[in-house]
Amino acid sequence: MRQDGSHLRVNMQVSPVLDEHDQWIGYLAVCLDITERKRVEEELRTMSVTDALTGVYNRRYFQERLQAELQRVERHGGVFSVLMLDIDHFKCINDQLGHAVGDHVLQAICERLCHRLRRSDVFCRLGGEEFMVLCPDTNGDQAYTLASELWAALRVEPVDGVGRVTASFGIASWREGEGGDDLLLRADSGVYAAKMGGRDRIEPELV
Repeated sequence: MRQDGSHLRVNMQVSPVLDEHDQWIGYLAVCLDITERKRVEEELRTMSVTDALTGVYNRRYFQERLQAELQRVERHGGVFSVLMLDIDHFKCINDQLGHAVGDHVLQAICERLCHRLRRSDVFCRLGGEEFMVLCPDTNGDQAYTLASELWAALRVEPVDGVGRVTASFGIASWREGEGGDDLLLRADSGVYAAKMGGRDRIEPELV
């Protein structure tokens, strides 16, 4: 603790102090302030798991959390689901209006969806216009309800300079014994089916 009452993080090395008879008479502690080092480490960690454009988590972090969730349910039971969404006609936005406008669309959509997600949900940008939501303690019906809320949040108002931007959604709830790759494949297949079905829709969980 500093003199002003604030706390700092230190590395402390403690050595015994002996007298001339090798009897313990105390300790000598040397403390090194590592507050700044820890701050830099935490910033680097945040940068490594965050998408630079949108500020949401990136694919790396999603994979970490997915594996942790799989281990949790395999050991202790429970449920979880994933939502995948792909922005409709995003290539046209980039081609016709420019990549700067496309970046603005991605940022606006992330900000809008983040306000509708629960504290326990993990929202990630997989890359391009693809996003994923990891939903702990959420079954398939609950995941569909959440997807409906996100779908509505996208459609409720236009994006400045672009107009209404929509997305196609796929859902997959974890099944006992299922690995992460198979789970994501089912969600991705749902997005593909939603695209083929006309876009701007939620595909119910595939059997």
